[in-house]
Amino acid sequence: MPYNPLISRRLITHLFWNQFPYKVETIFPARTYRRGLQKKTVWKTPYEIVQEDRNNYRRSVNAFKRACLKHVPRAKDIWKLVETDRSYHFFFQHKEDFDRFVAGNTRRIHKIFEPSSENEIGVLQNTKNTYIRRTLFYNAYRFCINFRAMTPDVILELDSWITEFFGENPERFYFSYGSRCQLYLNEENDIILVRLAFSRYILRVQKVILRSEISNDDVISEETP
Repeated sequence: MPYNPLISRRLITHLFWNQFPYKVETIFPARTYRRGLQKKTVWKTPYEIVQEDRNNYRRSVNAFKRACLKHVPRAKDIWKLVETDRSYHFFFQHKEDFDRFVAGNTRRIHKIFEPSSENEIGVLQNTKNTYIRRTLFYNAYRFCINFRAMTPDVILELDSWITEFFGENPERFYFSYGSRCQLYLNEENDIILVRLAFSRYILRVQKVILRSEISNDDVISEETP
């Protein structure tokens, strides 16, 4: 469907909340503060003015939310709403619900996220901790091991272990000795080695699947805002 050209569009890299392939970010009405007199014959203290502004702003935000909710599906398990300090984020499972919401709230929407094709949704639903990207991590690595917080002794052990097993081969791995949060690898056998030695400190293992590796029908191109 055609979108408002002022809406920024992004392609998803993963499922939101491990469930939703579509996301919409809205914009709250601009907040303004009135200064000085409300009426020529009535004085109000600064506190009263601020309180009235806050109440008016909250009423406008609630009206904004009600207007958005007119275009969501009735079944509550196929969409999700998350409120931030500046906007509402809506998540949808189905494209038809996503398109209906966008069409009904064009003026209220700041940014949308969607897959480039239905095939990408299937890939993300069938493979855990998978990211779809145009390039590999650092244009070189297929896998990323994310570590939990570690004690200084364990960090030293991990540093020594990586140096011993991987040497200084940049084609095989990349490890930031500064943050020590992520280890990038290319071979699944290397992941097995790390799991055997540090499984209790591994939070997750992420894998990149390139968009060029997925057979895409009716591909949607990503636009730069």
